[in-house]
Amino acid sequence: MNTRRTHIIFASIAILFMFLVASFVIFHDRTQSRSFKRVDRSAERVQTYYFEDDIVLRQVVVSRQSYSVLRVSNKEQAERYFLPLNTLFNAIKGVDDKMEFYDTYLIHTRTLDLTVMGGKELRELQQAEGVTISGDSDTKITMSESEEQLLASGYQEIK
Repeated sequence: MNTRRTHIIFASIAILFMFLVASFVIFHDRTQSRSFKRVDRSAERVQTYYFEDDIVLRQVVVSRQSYSVLRVSNKEQAERYFLPLNTLFNAIKGVDDKMEFYDTYLIHTRTLDLTVMGGKELRELQQAEGVTISGDSDTKITMSESEEQLLASGYQEIK
């Protein structure tokens, strides 16, 4: 009787293990990411794309720019000029915009959740100062088009 009970327990554990493995395979996250970087004399920008198949789901851009390039003299001027823009960007559905002000430079992080942004939100973002989005704002943004545009504008992929 004990051996029968042991076999039943081991069989139950084996079945449970198979279900866990099967669920991992079925529900495994297929989201991939790729990052691209561009550095010039006073700015550094890294763009990371999260995508499934060829459709971009989310884009995160982190840039570090000196105040001299931004045509402001110091941290206080930068805050006065850029914080209203930050508020404008954050009012757009699907945009998370953060700015960190330091003595001589600004770190700007913008996340676009393209799963909630529609054409209207993309057009609003395109109208904002200094924003470029690859692709047609009425269609899905693809990784292949984004890569092509990034490489053409001097970005290099980070492996």
